[in-house]
Amino acid sequence: MNRLKRALAMVQDEKRMDERKEKIIDNFYEHLKQPEIEDFSRTPYCDTEGKNTVGAGLRIPQYKDIADLTLTSKKGPVNADNPAWREPQKQSFLKQLNEFCNNKQIRNLPRKGQFDKYQKIYHETMPYFQADELDARGKDYIRQNALPEAIKNVQNVGIDFYNDLTDDGQKGFLDMQYNLGGNKFKLIDLYDPEQINKSSLQYKQELSADPESYRKPEIYKDLTDHDYWPALSMESKNRNPAGMARESHRIGINNKRNNVTKGYFENAFKNPWKSD
Repeated sequence: MNRLKRALAMVQDEKRMDERKEKIIDNFYEHLKQPEIEDFSRTPYCDTEGKNTVGAGLRIPQYKDIADLTLTSKKGPVNADNPAWREPQKQSFLKQLNEFCNNKQIRNLPRKGQFDKYQKIYHETMPYFQADELDARGKDYIRQNALPEAIKNVQNVGIDFYNDLTDDGQKGFLDMQYNLGGNKFKLIDLYDPEQINKSSLQYKQELSADPESYRKPEIYKDLTDHDYWPALSMESKNRNPAGMARESHRIGINNKRNNVTKGYFENAFKNPWKSD
């Protein structure tokens, strides 16, 4: 009987955790769709790095990324007057989009300008995706990539994503993770020799002897060259919301987005100023 109760309790706990995760994903996805963050586009565009993008910052570099998505020539649902594109048409479009986004001048145009330029070059309009499919794909990317990456990342500096962070704190770290990607946003506990020794850093010995040596220009550069955020890592470990807000600034990202994320970090912790 006790085993059955424990099993039922575990099932209920897992259900509550799943519901909690989905709420976080839903809230963060709505954050992404804000115009000052990623915005939302049913037509593809080239992001600032020249990557094929659609929806709320969802990249579509290869055919497999759009193979099961519905594309149409007109905005609206699929019907006799607006048929879904078949595979050859989708493949041909993606090849053109790759070529289009490789042009540095085009990627710097606003999205409306890109839409018009594409039509002028290829004598056809950009296709439309279905909003519900883009929403599902975007949330799945968060579920499978950004969320688990963010959870693991903050663990490196002693933060429990679910129990230590407010909703704002969760969105702050998720925005950094989603925006920069797992390879360009890494936190590290500079007081943990194990993390330092497992890294491919050049100045392991110096950091192990004195974690504060990260401030030296050559060591700081070594860390950032390996995509670590040392100052943000330190402020996060020390649970200092003001410091985290300051160190979260991303070069090359619009000021509105940086300011929104800064505001999230200013209210990051349920119990701020707690140090491990």
